[in-house]
Amino acid sequence: MRLRQAFGLSCMTLLVTSIILAAQVRPGQAVEVHDVPNPRQQGGWVTDMADILSSETETELNQLISELEAYNGTEIAVVTVSDTAGAASPKAFVHELFNTWGVGKANVNNGVVFLVSVGDRRAEIETGYGIVKVLPDQRVVSLLKQRAVPRFKEGDYDRGVLSVTEGMVTILSDSTPYNPVLSPLMDLSNGIKVIILAGGGFLAVFFRGFQKLTKKPLQGMPGDQERLSWFQGLLGQPVECTRCQQRMLKTDKNTLYVHLKKPQRVASELGNIRCQGWQCPTCRGVYVQVFDQSGRRKYCQQCAEKTLRISSHIEVYPTYSHSGRKRVTTHCECCGDHHERTVTLPRKERSSSSSSSSSSSSSSRSSSRSSGRSFGGGRSGGSGGGASW
Repeated sequence: MRLRQAFGLSCMTLLVTSIILAAQVRPGQAVEVHDVPNPRQQGGWVTDMADILSSETETELNQLISELEAYNGTEIAVVTVSDTAGAASPKAFVHELFNTWGVGKANVNNGVVFLVSVGDRRAEIETGYGIVKVLPDQRVVSLLKQRAVPRFKEGDYDRGVLSVTEGMVTILSDSTPYNPVLSPLMDLSNGIKVIILAGGGFLAVFFRGFQKLTKKPLQGMPGDQERLSWFQGLLGQPVECTRCQQRMLKTDKNTLYVHLKKPQRVASELGNIRCQGWQCPTCRGVYVQVFDQSGRRKYCQQCAEKTLRISSHIEVYPTYSHSGRKRVTTHCECCGDHHERTVTLPRKERSSSSSSSSSSSSSSRSSSRSSGRSFGGGRSGGSGGGASW
């Protein structure tokens, strides 16, 4: 009897102790978004709540991101937490954190948040609206799987976080440089561009109509072809049949296609040339005009046709420490002539404002451009990606 009482008392004691420990431990583990300190309030870009990064790594991360922000305004926040139990998922956590802080400039939304949740064994990268094309979701996942996951499995968080950040900085360095005076006026400049283009279109239509009413038509012999520059065909001009002395009418696409040579059809599909046809209403003869769209850039030296397809692929991105490499391919869609060449991309150069001797002043400028001691007010729609280890 005493043994049963003692066993029951021990079970009750163990249960009460477990409840007390759970009540004490759980609130400390559940990190909420509002619990994460904003690194910009300390003049940096890194918040290491999980205490997994060395001071040397934090210094290098802050310098890398400060240089990128000084160059083109992109803002990157690196955050580590013990877990994200206070949110539905690490993805939901980083998305809320991004928009709570407003990472990136408000007018271009060029922000990134790199989150490492140690307890969840999950890394997430959230990107702003403005850099999705430069850093698409597939590329984000590839960066994490290739640079972070292998090192995180070994417990080497320093190298993993630094390697991913270096990769993002290299990619995002290709974006347009940030101008602290002109960038806030981007929306206004875009509006002015629309007005200028609309006005230019109106003038083009006006002069085209004026030209048709006042100028004498061009003379065209049915069956002939004439190669003109792109500028010559900008406004267009009516054509008069030299055989029947009648004003020709523009042909439809099917009629024009029949009278084009095979290389011209290929070049037209590639966008290297533009063709239009004129047909005489009396003799039904067709006169073809060919307008050059790309100068000698798409000109094949083997068959002398405008049928080159040029493509390029960056194999190695340049960094501040080494040069890059780009593969350029030219292929003629008419004769099949194919060439490949490798182009060396020069190393990136650090500006005087972002050199190590003046990194503190660069960080100060970055802080002043980012709304004093905060981020710039950017937004994210949930783009990015993650990986587990």
